[in-house]
Amino acid sequence: MNLIFSIVPKIAWNLSFGSLFHFIRLLFLLEYFLISREFLVITKDFLLPVVQGKRKYFLVLNKKNDLSALKELFIDKVYSVPVVDPKIIIDLGANFGESALYFHLKYPLAQIYAVEPAHDSYRRLEVLASTIPEIIPVQTAIAPHDGVIDMYIFKELAMSNSIQMREGYSEVVSVKSSTYSTFLRDYDLTRVDILKFDIEGGEDSLFEDPGVETSLCVVGEYHAHLAKTSISDFVKYFKGMGFYVTPPDTSSDKFLLTARRQDVKIVP
Repeated sequence: MNLIFSIVPKIAWNLSFGSLFHFIRLLFLLEYFLISREFLVITKDFLLPVVQGKRKYFLVLNKKNDLSALKELFIDKVYSVPVVDPKIIIDLGANFGESALYFHLKYPLAQIYAVEPAHDSYRRLEVLASTIPEIIPVQTAIAPHDGVIDMYIFKELAMSNSIQMREGYSEVVSVKSSTYSTFLRDYDLTRVDILKFDIEGGEDSLFEDPGVETSLCVVGEYHAHLAKTSISDFVKYFKGMGFYVTPPDTSSDKFLLTARRQDVKIVP
């Protein structure tokens, strides 16, 4: 009940940009979507229009848990970083595009590389990207090697898809893979203003890659129970590269990392 009476209205408000008309419309659509998944057992895609000024974007929702992803972005603002005027943003683990949309709304001039390997999530991401030229969708998994890698798919919780075998997965599929350095080289990227990651156990592959040193600000979820590096050692890794790291909560096996280089210009 908290979802329909508290969380859904907050999502609708934060995506309506102060417009009462769009708030009421989004509230109706989101509550219908929730009811359709909870009680009507509807499984087909649901197009959610997001209107900002004269521009209209479309998020493709499918599972009830997509609302949890929207809550993280537009209510909790887990990827909010105080960076001024970023030009290049890399979104690793873009899912159906919710974080790419969040960054676009906050930094409309930035070029956003939205990287998502899972076929169904990528299909939905492409729909959003077709309405936002600044979002470049890329279907690959950041991995220890270039080529192909197994991905463990969770049909009811796409946010848990991983290249690490985890309990409860629905199926295994082969997806394209590349190292982070290969990805940067393929897109001729020598500097990354914001690197966002939510790659469910792929952190080792990413942060063992020297390409990470091109980043000015890094934000994302680190899953210590899926990685081989402890949270404290992970923090030391960034501090050793000259990053300022927001003090983490080490009481959980998952924490949100926010790290930036000392000379990065930030919002006062």
